[in-house]
Amino acid sequence: MDGVGPDVTWDVFRRALRIRLADERIRRGIDDKDFFGIHYPVRGQEIVSAALGAHFRQGDAFISNYRMLGDVVSLGIPPVAIFAETMGRACGLSGGKGGPMHLAAPEQGLLATTGIVGGGLPIAVGAALACHLRGDGSLAIVTFGDGATSIGAFHEAMSVAGAWRLPILFVCINNHFLLHTRIERVSAVTELATKAQGYGMAGIRQPLADPAGTIAAIGKAMVSIRAGDGPAMIEFWGNRLHPHMHGSDTSYMQPRCLDKDTSIDPLAVLRSELLRTHAAQVQALEVTIREEMDAAYREALASSAPDPQICMADRYLQAVEWPQ
Repeated sequence: MDGVGPDVTWDVFRRALRIRLADERIRRGIDDKDFFGIHYPVRGQEIVSAALGAHFRQGDAFISNYRMLGDVVSLGIPPVAIFAETMGRACGLSGGKGGPMHLAAPEQGLLATTGIVGGGLPIAVGAALACHLRGDGSLAIVTFGDGATSIGAFHEAMSVAGAWRLPILFVCINNHFLLHTRIERVSAVTELATKAQGYGMAGIRQPLADPAGTIAAIGKAMVSIRAGDGPAMIEFWGNRLHPHMHGSDTSYMQPRCLDKDTSIDPLAVLRSELLRTHAAQVQALEVTIREEMDAAYREALASSAPDPQICMADRYLQAVEWPQ
C-alpha cells in the first residue's frame, strides 16, 4: 500500500480481522439466543482500531467508549475475557460486573471504556497530563463518536489539551448519526475536525473507506505527538454499516442498512488488495482467527456467572480516616 510499509499493513490487517470475526461471533451468539446482551457493532471502523493498536506502545494510555470492541481487541486483550464480560460471566475482563460497555485492563494500557457519551474525554486528558509529566514520549488516545463533539466535556477536554500542549490523540468516528439523529440536526459544523482547530491543534479529516490513508494518518499523528508537537484530532468519516445496536431499528437509515455493502467496507478493500499478492496467507489467517474466536466464545459461554456474594465487591471505596 502506498506510503505504508508492508509489515504495518499486515499487522493492521491481522488486528482488523480479529476485530471483525469477534464482532461477528458476538452478533451470531445473540441471534442464536446463546445469551442475552447488548452489543454495539464496529463493522466498518476496524481499520481505525487496528491502526491505533499497531502504533500503541507500552506506557501509552487508551480510553474508549461504549462501541469499544475494536479498540479492546486491537490492544491484544484475550477474546475470552471480552466475550465473557459481554455475557456477564465471572471470567470476564471486569468480572462480569461491568458488562459490554465497561471494561478496563490497565496493565495493557486500557484505562477505561465508558457508556457515557464523551465521558472518556476528560479522563484521557488526565492520562495525557501524566504522560507529559513523565516525559518519556508516551501519549494518550481517546476514541468517541460524532455526537460527543457537541457536549461540554469535549470542549473542556480540547481546551485544556490545547492550552497545555498535552500528548493526546483525539479520534472521532463520524458516521453521521447520533444514535438515530443526523449530525446536521444538532451541529452547525459537520466537518468536525474543524472544531479541534479552534483549540490550537491539528484537525485532520480522513475517509474511512481509504485504509491506507487511515493507517498513514494515525501513524503520522502519533509520531508528531510523541515528538512534542502537541495534541491532534483525527475525524474518520464514512457511512454507517450497521444499526446503532445489534438488532435495533434501521428505518431511519436511508435507503437501507448497509451491513452487507462491501464496496464501502474498509476491511473488504484492504483484504482485496492483500489477496492479490498474499492470497494463501490471507486465507490461512482467516481460518486460524475464526477458530480462535470460536474456541474463545465456547469457553466464555461455558463459564459461570459471578458469585452473588461478591457482586458488590470493588464497587465502592471504603471510608478512609485521614491523618490529622
